[in-house]
Amino acid sequence: MIRVALSAAALAAGLSGCATPARYVERQPGAGVVAVPTGTDVWPTYHRRAALELIERHVGAGYEIVDEREVATGKATHNDQRVHERETLNPILDGTRQTVTNTTTTRDVTEWRISYRKRAEPAADTPAGGVRRTEYRSGSGPDGVKPAGGADCKQ
Repeated sequence: MIRVALSAAALAAGLSGCATPARYVERQPGAGVVAVPTGTDVWPTYHRRAALELIERHVGAGYEIVDEREVATGKATHNDQRVHERETLNPILDGTRQTVTNTTTTRDVTEWRISYRKRAEPAADTPAGGVRRTEYRSGSGPDGVKPAGGADCKQ
């Protein structure tokens, strides 16, 4: 019964058009940084997919990812206090004895950030593959430097 209720809740959340967790941290013409809770792309969150959609909305399909990393955005502290009561074994001190245990944990709150930029358009004289070949004459490379081994070089 619990499984059915959880499945129904998950389905309702998925169909309700939940807002994307992806957001712009920085946005410039042709470049920017997008943040999501994690860099994963698994059901039900698909955070990476949401980030890439946001990037495409900004600079189009021709983009390149420059850097991506987990970034600490703050700290979260959790305090746990437990109280234990025991009966005292001493006949003079009738009653109970309390022991209090405090545990405090602090962890970084993080998010996944993706830096991107619009891919530069290839120059007009660059072939479709994007690689321009340079041919050097008289057996020397650029600036008159001979290749290793002294052999003539044609790239």
